[in-house]
Amino acid sequence: MCPIVAESELAELIRMTKLIYGTRLPWSIDVVLWHDRTMRDICRTDPSTPSEQVFGGKIVVFGGDF
Repeated sequence: MCPIVAESELAELIRMTKLIYGTRLPWSIDVVLWHDRTMRDICRTDPSTPSEQVFGGKIVVFGGDF
């Protein structure tokens, strides 16, 4: 479940964003999948189904120390 409401101002800001850069994020497949599901939910065009594009079609860069 996405903690960001799709009709909120934060969701609208995310929809307008072209690039998202995350740093110092915990690396696990669960975290990456959570971000993907969240972005798909926020950036969907049809209210009944999530976006089919990875990360809702946004460019997402995860950075940090490896």
